[in-house]
Amino acid sequence: MTDARVKDFFDEMAKAGVVKPDLDYKTAYTLRFVNKGVGLVLRPK
Repeated sequence: MTDARVKDFFDEMAKAGVVKPDLDYKTAYTLRFVNKGVGLVLRPK
């Protein structure tokens, strides 16, 4: 997951009319936990 990937997806959805183009999509997700190893202790072995 990257900012660029989320923006591309949002742009496609706005183009298709699913969401309004002036929506602040950056408030809908966080990259805070991406590639930090969070939750790996819960992973089945």
